[in-house]
Amino acid sequence: MQTDAPGHPNAVRTTHSLGAMEGVAEVRALADFAVFARRAGYQDLDLPTPQYPAVHAAMKGLLQQCSGPRLALEDLLDECTRGPGATHFDQLANGVLLNRLHDVVPDRDVDRQAVRAALISTMVHDGWPLLADMETPSTGHDVANAIRRDLDATVDQIQQHYRATPGRVFPAEGANAAVTRVAEGNKLEGLPPPVAGDRVERAAPGGETPLPSAGGSNRESGGRGEIGGTAGRKSASGVEMRFLDGQASAAGAVGWRPRLGQGERGAGRGGAAGSREVDGPER
Repeated sequence: MQTDAPGHPNAVRTTHSLGAMEGVAEVRALADFAVFARRAGYQDLDLPTPQYPAVHAAMKGLLQQCSGPRLALEDLLDECTRGPGATHFDQLANGVLLNRLHDVVPDRDVDRQAVRAALISTMVHDGWPLLADMETPSTGHDVANAIRRDLDATVDQIQQHYRATPGRVFPAEGANAAVTRVAEGNKLEGLPPPVAGDRVERAAPGGETPLPSAGGSNRESGGRGEIGGTAGRKSASGVEMRFLDGQASAAGAVGWRPRLGQGERGAGRGGAAGSREVDGPER
């Protein structure tokens, strides 16, 4: 699975998507466990508990909120598993759009992209970057419930907007829309598009500094969340750029080799967050 989506206007290219990738991997693994065990000849194996219980609970709860008659939970999970990881929230928002707003939002790309962007803003909870280090499912349930309240309120706003003014696009912009505009402007000027590994570190909702990722410390990053502990750089326009290189999801879906101390996926979970380091991609 690809992780980054630099040209996607609704891609969430922050550590929140790393938490979402962990959650999708956990839900996918447990959903497939019984079938895999049976095919491998171990019919009597008990279903294991999640290795990351909090992020599993949060993602399972969010998948349930976004699924429905037009896009079932299993199909939505399949879409998320195909990636890219940075578009998990957009894929989840599309589930809400299809299942709860299909007959309200006009069948125009600009409207549907804006609506998904508005829905994504309710899902990018500040807890996502931290859930993988939480030991209790209740923390994940709390995040899912907080998202549910904001999501329901935004769905109501979208319904009221299109019933009153069906010809107007809902006022919302994707998390990565600025990068997409720059890329389009570069094409018009004959300049090369942004490098595929570039990412923009956005401020967390409410204007707070983004939460630190598991891959780096605040001392190294100056208090800003970063992926894989890679230092940032300034582009010509002054926008701070980051990189997704070197960061794998929980299932190692992109084939990158994790370095986890004792050699197990859950090793070091009780220690410092900086212990979850990753090597670069295998060549």
